[in-house]
Amino acid sequence: MKKNIIPQIMRKNFSLDLRSLSLFRVATAFLLIIDFLCTRLPWFSFFYTEKGLLPLGVALENNPIGRSSLNFISINDGYQATLFFLAIVFFFMLLVGYKTKWALLGSWLMLVSFRSRNFLILNSGDILLCLMLFWALYLPLNRYFSLDKGLYKSQNEKDKSIFSLNSCAFIFQILFVYYFTYLLKSDDIWKNGQGIYYALMLDNYGTMWGDILLRYPYMMKLLSYTVYYFLEGIAPILFILFGFWWRLRIVIILLMCGFHIFSGFFLHLGLFPWICITGWLVFLPAQFWDLLEAVIKSLWKLKTFSFIGNWFHGKVADSRNILRKLSPTLKEWPMPPNNFLSVLLNVFFLLCFMYVIMWNVRTLDFTYYKKYMPKSWNSIGYFFHLDQYWSMFAPRPMVDTGWLMLAAVEKDTGRKIDLWRGGAFICQSCSDMEKDSQDYKQCMNVCDEQMMKKPYRYDESFPVFRYRKLMENLVHGGHQKHSFRYLQYMCDQWNRDAKKELVKNIQFFYMQYRVPPPEKKAPKPEKLLISEVSCLYVLNRP
Repeated sequence: MKKNIIPQIMRKNFSLDLRSLSLFRVATAFLLIIDFLCTRLPWFSFFYTEKGLLPLGVALENNPIGRSSLNFISINDGYQATLFFLAIVFFFMLLVGYKTKWALLGSWLMLVSFRSRNFLILNSGDILLCLMLFWALYLPLNRYFSLDKGLYKSQNEKDKSIFSLNSCAFIFQILFVYYFTYLLKSDDIWKNGQGIYYALMLDNYGTMWGDILLRYPYMMKLLSYTVYYFLEGIAPILFILFGFWWRLRIVIILLMCGFHIFSGFFLHLGLFPWICITGWLVFLPAQFWDLLEAVIKSLWKLKTFSFIGNWFHGKVADSRNILRKLSPTLKEWPMPPNNFLSVLLNVFFLLCFMYVIMWNVRTLDFTYYKKYMPKSWNSIGYFFHLDQYWSMFAPRPMVDTGWLMLAAVEKDTGRKIDLWRGGAFICQSCSDMEKDSQDYKQCMNVCDEQMMKKPYRYDESFPVFRYRKLMENLVHGGHQKHSFRYLQYMCDQWNRDAKKELVKNIQFFYMQYRVPPPEKKAPKPEKLLISEVSCLYVLNRP
């Protein structure tokens, strides 16, 4: 009997409740729809077409994450729009659980395709979302809360959990995010409890709530220790060793979800906190659902809830035959335990899981581990989008921070304005003055003084979090060469608006300064010229 204890503990640790998997499906589909409709669609032309930031040739030539993308098949804008529409269709199919396995495969393909098409607007949340969908490809996400459940009764309703290679891989993938972040945070700033302070001091990340937290140094130090040592270092180990104890499992889930909710208040992190929370939903144990079911049953006894439930169930039952007739004859691929296809898939996912472990270990010391996993193997990870690097504020938050300015000179008035702030006046242009004259020097001093003034709530000037990541890449991410195309795009957009004054050139400045130690005053920023472009080629409006 004792010989079976360890296998039983492992099964409890790494089993996933089917109801939790279905909840993950709904939450993930909802996030995908929000992401594509709210953070991508309004800037579709700029992000994904030939007229935007990265024409197809530029994207192919400079792509650091491979070329496995359906978006690379054609440069036609209509083709890109068709793929975008198809992605939305797959996401809605995933949301309602209709032909779920095909919807999941289509959603993953669309997500990784658009990820490769524009690598300048991605953050860690995009990587994690691709990975979660990949490991979920061979997991049953449609057993609950789905149209598949209502249309087809062939599923075994006795099984409420699954223990498989993919369930183990999914769990480890989520835990890798935290533990490898912990290992990569090698700087003493985190060990001294100052990590949160330096993260909040980054001008493009800190929110107004973060500014309030900056007033409480002891609270920041406590949070730094909690995040670094417990949430990222100890919690993943606790889950692996004692995740079979469902009460501890729920406590860890609540702590992790609470951490991400509060981090989203204090820092501008886009959808990353919500993607992480979605991943933790998968870990909800069966006991959670049993308690929830008991609560629902007690509510069901109330007449109001009983009436609504019976009415809804009757409507679904009446329409089930109609839905079956309208349903396309697209067969789901089988998931039997013993057949040739199943063996192949399990071998494939096992190799992928081993590859991911090796990839993450190599990020700790590439020079040492490259002899075990050479760089030439990267193409496998890029093709299946298994590449990952969990360096959130690691080894420490950025040392330098600041704000950007798009300083443009109006053609007729000679005024210098900031296009980033909608054309806000900076100063009168000095370009027409003699460079050695006293007037020129005085003019330049006035302009520099105005540019050194930090904008109020600079963090809120980004229209969407993808723009924040884009500008970060153009300044810090080694992609400064793409800033020229960005300025060309701004020239075109600004000068084709009949309501705005024509500009004849744009200079991309970054006003950079080093983050001061706690309780020290920030130094004077340094004006860095990232790129500049002449707008003469678009001075004539169509």
